[in-house]
Amino acid sequence: LQRRRGDSFDFWRSEKVLSKFDGEGAALLADVGLTAFSDIRASDLSYGRKRALEIATTLALNPEMLLLDEPMAGMAQEDIER
Repeated sequence: LQRRRGDSFDFWRSEKVLSKFDGEGAALLADVGLTAFSDIRASDLSYGRKRALEIATTLALNPEMLLLDEPMAGMAQEDIER
């Protein structure tokens, strides 16, 4: 069985898989103030918004505890207030 490059990504982007996580993902983006940026590639986000996305991604794993060392370091005042 030959696999094309990107097959695993195609699986994760499939409607069946995405629909399962859509609601939780949207809620996490709302929690960190990124709802308006949900259609933007992560690489195109500002530094502060990337940090917020990293936090949302970590929260998606439902950790029992989350330790953050200077989570606001290097962020613009606008992103900190958000």
